Amino acid sequence: IAAAGASTDNASKKSDREKRAPFSEKELTDIFGAEWFVDGVGKKTVKNTYLYYQPNYYWVPLLLAYSGARCNEVCQLLVSDIRQSPAGIWYLDFNLDGPEKVDVQEDSEIKFDGKAFKTVNSLRVVPIHDHLIRLGLVDYVQVLKGKGHIYLFPDLRFDPMKGRGKCFGQWFNERYLGRRLKIERDSTKTAYSFRHT
Repeated sequence: IAAAGASTDNASKKSDREKRAPFSEKELTDIFGAEWFVDGVGKKTVKNTYLYYQPNYYWVPLLLAYSGARCNEVCQLLVSDIRQSPAGIWYLDFNLDGPEKVDVQEDSEIKFDGKAFKTVNSLRVVPIHDHLIRLGLVDYVQVLKGKGHIYLFPDLRFDPMKGRGKCFGQWFNERYLGRRLKIERDSTKTAYSFRHT
């Protein structure tokens, strides 16, 4: 019974992934039309802080759109994972670097010191598009280094089951796509849709 239930769960998860649809041109225009993409900052509140703006709201969608990476892969990046080759090419290094040993789980997901990857093939390097460099990604990384941050998105909380991507996914899928942009919440349009776009 347990085995039958497990395969049904796996089939259901696979079916949900297969339902993911790419964003339309209009949806991409709406997503990247928010004030923090246009102006580089959110709206100010009466207390002179920014409403609806955190660095992950800006950088994670851009990195997803330009890299094709999974949401959790981007959200768990370390500052040290933004690297430059000897030839001067900036790239994202999706790796298991860190002080702890690798723990291979039974379900084939690879986890390590707070990082998790779907398969061994998920460990890879991806060049950073010039547009992201012009927008200031490398400058952002340098500021984080200067402040002693380890994670590229230090504001994202770690969830023991779903990693750092859970916090971002909840905001992006429900609050941003659903409430703000009024994109129907039928599981076809999520942060994962960037991989299909």
